[in-house]
Amino acid sequence: MGWLSVFRWRKPKHKHSTAPAAPVQSLAPAPVTAPVKVSAPAPAPPPVARPVVCAGQFYFTLAQMKQIFSGCGTARDADLQAIADELNANQAIYKLDTPLRRTHFFAQVLEEAGPNLRIEENLRYASKGLMKFSYFKAHPEKAVEHGHSGKPGCLKANGQPMSRLDLEAIANLAYTGNSNLGNTQIGDGWRFRGRGLTQLTGRYNYTQLQKWHDANQHHWPADKPDFLKNPDLLLSMKYAVRSALQFWLAGKLFDVAERGSEPAVVDAVTKVINRWTASQVARRNHFARLWASGVLRDTGSHKE
Repeated sequence: MGWLSVFRWRKPKHKHSTAPAAPVQSLAPAPVTAPVKVSAPAPAPPPVARPVVCAGQFYFTLAQMKQIFSGCGTARDADLQAIADELNANQAIYKLDTPLRRTHFFAQVLEEAGPNLRIEENLRYASKGLMKFSYFKAHPEKAVEHGHSGKPGCLKANGQPMSRLDLEAIANLAYTGNSNLGNTQIGDGWRFRGRGLTQLTGRYNYTQLQKWHDANQHHWPADKPDFLKNPDLLLSMKYAVRSALQFWLAGKLFDVAERGSEPAVVDAVTKVINRWTASQVARRNHFARLWASGVLRDTGSHKE
């Protein structure tokens, strides 16, 4: 109905018209209905641990890191994502560009950092465990003084719990004066204790990391760390990753990895990383599990 109908009706001029007046329609607004509630969207499903390839390029994902470091809960997601981000941002120089290389690399990392991603050396040795170091083998009384006795709570033979002073003493006595590690100054053992994804240890190795980082400064022009003055930088995930990759590149372990998936190849990689270790079997097992899972292989990869 047109808008003129709202005015009062007037009697038409035609004398025979008897039509009743048209009713005036109400102008009251239509009742307002309550808004329709829209259900919140269902939460996204958890990430699937599969490799990602985009335009032919492999990418590391949080899901993969969670599968590799299976002991990490959601509280460590930021650390795991930081590892993936660092690797993805620098794939051109890290030489993790084949399934064999990636799997050999993470098999070694798993033994050094463990499924819980421990990036600082655990120096809470039992007295018996310290006997593998030449100093403590020659001075067993020092092993008893600083190591724990195997009792719950890391209690020493005197009944006291291990303290930070014990940890420092263990690092300094075990590592200081070690020509292979380049520890030449008092306190170097503690100062340059194991840190990073592969537990980088010793003044020499920290110095090599510094030289490598300086030489590659053009990749990170605004990033100028000093690992000798501040070795705790390796406790940040970005540098923890770089410390492991520097060693991987310096030892040309990417070439060793390409020899194959046999246990002997795993042993060859292990020998370069830690020639004194007794963990060859564990490292072979890490490799076998990762290789069988396909988490770092191209087969079955997809875009995301």
